[in-house]
Order: sequence, then structure tokens, then C-alpha cells
Amino acid sequence: MIRKNAMILIVAACVILSCSCQANMVPGEQSPISGASSVSVQTPTESTATPLSGAALQTYLQALLERNVDIVWHYFIFDTLATTFDGTNDPLSTIDGDWYPVISDKFSSFAQFHEYVASTYTQVETDTLFGPWQMGQALYKDVDGTFCSNANLGSGVITYVSWDGFTFTYELTSDTTISIDATVHEYLGEEGATPTVGPSTKLIQVHGTATLENGLWLLDHMMADGTFGE
Repeated sequence: MIRKNAMILIVAACVILSCSCQANMVPGEQSPISGASSVSVQTPTESTATPLSGAALQTYLQALLERNVDIVWHYFIFDTLATTFDGTNDPLSTIDGDWYPVISDKFSSFAQFHEYVASTYTQVETDTLFGPWQMGQALYKDVDGTFCSNANLGSGVITYVSWDGFTFTYELTSDTTISIDATVHEYLGEEGATPTVGPSTKLIQVHGTATLENGLWLLDHMMADGTFGE
């Protein structure tokens, strides 16, 4: 489980997200999904994202996992959003951290970023991600209308897993819960090397669950390399 000790060593992780869909689903039935697609930047709304079965559910789960890996690799665990911090300039605020404005072409405000994360994880997990990490400090917050990141908290943990070309199966275990098992590549190269897909990899399983919460399917925890997130 990642929480306060998750962000220790700075490493780079290359991730290409992929999945496609097939077959209708009913409770207790499983369907494999594989293929390739780009990361979705859109967030669902309750009125448009409440599929319970079939192709609509498959498409929704595809986008859900894409957002999950985007968040894990680029914003919280293996990397964080860039800021104006250059090692010499003063922070915008020093209350419970050293807060510098975020530099992002994707998110113009903390509220927009929070909505993106909240469209992927349950309320409990979202609150945890935006709550205290190391030293009782948060990683992101709004400072007087400016989207900021805490320079006291680095990124991230080492991983030897790539989601490039991943496949997964899912099972609708009840009207409000889904079990997900992703098959990803574990890199077997030298320590510190960037995870890549090739002859020096093996396949491992990463398990996750999703819950229907306020009309949306949301992941209960982050899914990444099988060593944390549950």
C-alpha cells in the first residue's frame, strides 16, 4: 500500500496505455480486453457514464484504466507535475510545505485536476491522494487561486513494470462492484533501467476493483505494478 512512504527516489517510467473491448457482460461472466489507445483526458459525468453491461461498460472501463495509469505515472507516484521551482526562487506559500505554482498545459486549475482524479477513484481514495503524504504534508493544493505542488515531496518509487500492450479481464461481481485483473510486463533488465517491453520481460498480474459510486464506476485504489495500491 502506498501512502506516506511512496515517494522516495526520482525515476523515469515510460508508459503507453492500451486496451480495446469485446463481448457483452453479465454478472459472473468475464471478458478479455486488449489492443491500444491513447490516454483519455475527458472526465465522465453521472448522466453519461453509468453503464452496467455490454459495450458501454467495456468502453468505460478502458478509459478508467487509461486515466489510472496516467495519474500513477505522471502525477503522483513515478512522476509529478512540473512547477516553477528552480532551486533558488521562493515558494508562493510555506504553510505545511513549500508550495510552487504548477506548470501544465493539461490542467489550468487545482479544481480541474482534482476533478480528473475524482473521476477515476472513489471518494475515499481521492481524499487519501490529496491528503497528507510524507511529513504530514499534501502533494497538491490550491493556494489563493493558484494550482500548486509541494516541493518538499519528490517522486517517485522504482518500478520495473510497463503497461505497454497490457491485457485485462474483468468480472461484474455484483450490481455495484467489478473485479479487474490486468496482465502487464515486468522488465528483467539491469537495476535502474527504464521498463521496456521486449524479450527480457515476463508477465505479471495486477489486481484491482471498481465500485459504482454516485452513478460512476470508480477504482477503489491505484493500479500499477502489483506492489502497492490495495
